[in-house]
Amino acid sequence: MYTFADWTDDIEHSMMRRLNRHFQGLDDFISLAGGLPDPELMPKEGLANAANKALLEQYHTSLQYGGNRPRLLQHIADLMKTRGVECTPENIEITAGGQQCMDLASRVLLNPGDTCAMADLSYAGIRQATKPRQPNILAIPIHPETGLDLDVLEGHLKSGVRPKFLYTVPAAHNPVGVTMPLAQRERLMKLARQYEMPVLEDDAYGFLEYDGDPIPALASIDPDWAVYLGSFAKILAPGIRLGWVVAPADILEKIGIAKQIATLSPSPMSQHIVDNYLTDNDFEAQLSMLRTQYGRRRDVLMDAIEEHFPAGVVAHRPTGGMFVWVQLPNGLSALEAMKKAAATEAVGCLPGIAFGTNSAADETYKSNLRLTFVRYEEKVIAEGIARLGRVLKTLV
Repeated sequence: MYTFADWTDDIEHSMMRRLNRHFQGLDDFISLAGGLPDPELMPKEGLANAANKALLEQYHTSLQYGGNRPRLLQHIADLMKTRGVECTPENIEITAGGQQCMDLASRVLLNPGDTCAMADLSYAGIRQATKPRQPNILAIPIHPETGLDLDVLEGHLKSGVRPKFLYTVPAAHNPVGVTMPLAQRERLMKLARQYEMPVLEDDAYGFLEYDGDPIPALASIDPDWAVYLGSFAKILAPGIRLGWVVAPADILEKIGIAKQIATLSPSPMSQHIVDNYLTDNDFEAQLSMLRTQYGRRRDVLMDAIEEHFPAGVVAHRPTGGMFVWVQLPNGLSALEAMKKAAATEAVGCLPGIAFGTNSAADETYKSNLRLTFVRYEEKVIAEGIARLGRVLKTLV
């Protein structure tokens, strides 16, 4: 039989991927589980025009091998200014989506058995990206109201633990939804510099702030110790599969080499499409529309939770992003609730244990759910929450 690399022994698809496969095609199924943007809000006409230009007018380069598209690099540099980050095209590498950003950063920063730090609840993709290096995970507690526990992180650093990097989602954290305050961001970057710990800043939701002005990115506070991971998935279209990295020059050079090994380059066609779209359209107007629509949907979901969920449920209202973190009462199993909701009410959600980065998380977060509010229009969100509420009331 085949002999596989050791790191594949216990690897599996994420719980979200397994759920999607199981319920794909079921009639009337409402998934409040995955962070899928609403395709009805994607700029289909603008992207179609951009793709038409890429294919019919720019085919000599869009259909050929190629590197980073220069004009797209400048567009990204302009976007970064809205996150408070001053950079030039030379500071940027374009990638095949945000997930490749994590993979490449892990490749160039981790040796097998190294330590990397992340919240004890983290996006499953970072665990998958680091898995081939078989690292030791330093899990830092995170709270849905106060964010990453920097006292715990600092205690580890003072004791001599030296993570090769810390991964974090400062803006609308996935899965708990909390946005890190500016003072906490400044403290984190001070620790990063003091202990020479690069911080991988996953800013997938930084452009989706619904309550006032967004807080500047970590990369704006200390660009020497922040590795910024950006993505067009949540703000344009995930199917385009384009992301970007902004990093110190020596790290960026290594990432560029690792990218060449992995993919030669991100799709020239996708780069042309995004470049053309950003050149010919008002992207800020598109972002403004998304903020308005998603902000309304968040409010609908929160109101529906208050109306339909049983007493004792605590739902934390995010200021941005795509997710609401829910605490169920009386030690109720979120995994049991998920299974019953899918089987009896055709509604999907994700239990907190799907995001745990250490074994303790299974117990700590067994009564938590993550819900999303961006995939559907308001009436469908309200119906999904009503269905889930009926299930929860039978379990408490």
